[in-house]
Parts: sequence; C-alpha cells; structure tokens
Amino acid sequence: MQLRIIIGLFGLAFGLLIVWASLTGDFWATGSFLTSDPWGIVSLVDLYLGLFLFVVIIALVERRPLAVLLWCLPLPFLGNLWTALWFVVRWHKIRDWAGHAVASVRGQEQKAL
Repeated sequence: MQLRIIIGLFGLAFGLLIVWASLTGDFWATGSFLTSDPWGIVSLVDLYLGLFLFVVIIALVERRPLAVLLWCLPLPFLGNLWTALWFVVRWHKIRDWAGHAVASVRGQEQKAL
C-alpha cells in the first residue's frame, strides 16, 4: 500500500475522531484544563512547535508565496488534519522536492571528498 494512501487513511480517521470529540466532549473545559496543567502547556507548545516546523517544510516545497500562505494559514486551526491533507494533495511535489534535496546533498558530499 502506498504511503500516500496510509497518510490519507490516518487523516480521515483523525477527522472522524475530531467529529466524535466535538459531539461528545466539552472543548472549553478541556482547553482550560490544558492551559492550567504544566503537561497540558507542554503538549500545546509541542503541537505549535511541530506546526511551525511544518510551515518551514511547506515554505521549502511550495514555490508560490500565495500557495504557502493558503496552506499555512489554516494550520493553527486544523492542525495535523490539514497536514495530512497537504501530504495527500502534494505527494508528487513532495517526492520531487525530496529527490532534488537528496541529490543536492549527495553532490555536495562528493565535492567535499
């Protein structure tokens, strides 16, 4: 099975989990707990640090500033659900970019020898 399909399935499962939590949980009560507990704060900082690092990856892969903006603006609100969608939609572009990046690094390693 392709990794792209696996990422899409995990994204879909995560989306369903969000719907379930929205229908059964108390978002505001949980949010106030997260911001009052030290490990809740660590979890939120970890989440937003990861999203920021993902913004860097998007900025490296996407060439058009408007595309970077449109992919990055929803991240603080949709989190890794949006990340999974980006991977599924941009899979071929990511693979091309990664291939060029690896070739560039290998070329620099050869020059250093």
